[in-house]
Amino acid sequence: MTVKEALALLLEVEEKRSEGVLKNKIAVGIARAGSADVSVKADFVENVDQFELGGPLQILVIPGNLHFVEAEALVKLAGAPESLLKSDELK
Repeated sequence: MTVKEALALLLEVEEKRSEGVLKNKIAVGIARAGSADVSVKADFVENVDQFELGGPLQILVIPGNLHFVEAEALVKLAGAPESLLKSDELK
């Protein structure tokens, strides 16, 4: 399963339950962790369909509230948008 497929399933459940759990959340996609060809991308859930992670194996992570240092790391290392640094997701 790809990150996009996993998130599509989560969003389908979210739509049925209408709880707003994924609203304004950051998603991190990781492909081929531990290999020399690793790919890591981070963005808000609504933008994950733009992730191009390549081949398998893929992992989807939806973190909770982030420390500002964690948010900065996602911006610098995983290409997360700078707007994450001003997000309500920071503690």
